Formats: sequence, structure tokens, C-alpha cells
Amino acid sequence: MGLTVCFLLVSIFDQFSKDWKGFDQNQIGHDGITVYEKRFDPLRPVLPSQGVVGFVTDAEPYNLEYYLTQYTLAPLLVDPKQSHEIVIGNFANKASNPKLFSGAILDLRFDVGNGVKLYSASR
Repeated sequence: MGLTVCFLLVSIFDQFSKDWKGFDQNQIGHDGITVYEKRFDPLRPVLPSQGVVGFVTDAEPYNLEYYLTQYTLAPLLVDPKQSHEIVIGNFANKASNPKLFSGAILDLRFDVGNGVKLYSASR
């Protein structure tokens, strides 16, 4: 049993040292998810600290960007409906019109300029 544990530790250390040598420390903070999260930083001061916000996008519903947006804005819940007072827009095409994707009447409150927009839903 002890010999097996010893071989496991040597194997893990060998793999760790190979991975560490190949690790580029200049990439810290520049990976895809961190860059995606930073797109939403200008919105944070105007968003509630908790609750539910709507979501509109020009991409397929429930795609990876929807889940990354949910992760980024947690503990806020991101609902892919536009029936909420605040709606977050996330567009690949920065000139996209949310009415084409949602049919909701949304008033632009804030355009971050990188495809991220903040809307108020008209009631």
C-alpha cells in the first residue's frame, strides 16, 4: 500500500512539474473567462446586489455566453426573459436591436460599448 502511494506521488509530481514549466504567468488575468467578466465591470455599480435581471442576446438562447453571464453577475439571477425591470443585453453584433430578438420594448439606459448594454423594460 505504501509503495503504491509513493508511486502515485512521484507520478503526480512529475506531471505537476511539466505543467508548471509550460505555464505562462503572463496569461493570468488575460484568459477568455476573465476578459469576458471584465466586459460587465462598468455595469456593476448600477446593478442591484441581488435579485433577478432579464437577459437579451443575438445568440442562441442558453448558449455558453448566457451561462458565463450568469456566472459573472452572481449572486444576481439572469433570466432569459425580458419581463424584468432591468434587462442586460449581450450582443456579438454591437449594432443589434433587442426588439428583433425579444419583441419587448426596452429603453437603453447604458451602453458599455463592447456589446454589453443595460435596458429598462417598459411596462
